[in-house]
Amino acid sequence: ATVVSLNLLLTYNKIGTTIQLVVALISLVGVTYLAVSLLQRRDAYTIALVEAWATFAICIELGNPKDIIENSFDQHEISLVRWTAGIATVIILGAVVLKMVRHSSSATPDDETHPIETPTETTGINP
Repeated sequence: ATVVSLNLLLTYNKIGTTIQLVVALISLVGVTYLAVSLLQRRDAYTIALVEAWATFAICIELGNPKDIIENSFDQHEISLVRWTAGIATVIILGAVVLKMVRHSSSATPDDETHPIETPTETTGINP
């Protein structure tokens, strides 16, 4: 939300499109880094998936941008941000999948953590 607010603030204050473009690209890189690093340190799946959803939405939205965007930026700049958002989505989702695979492979099987007890162990009676 903070990143979106920053970018909207630049637009509202009529800051030049070059600065808006640079801030948008830096924002996408920053959000990607934050999502991946939090995922690695804290198992923050929810944060990572929300960020993937947001970057995917940017990618989709820029496939058919609003008039204000088309009038402010050239097609190359729009494509650059769109591709950056798409790549950010793939990186974040890839990190989520990798984390899930690592987490599941490091988990111990149920029978090791909860061994099946034999009747002798539970009742003291030999079958």
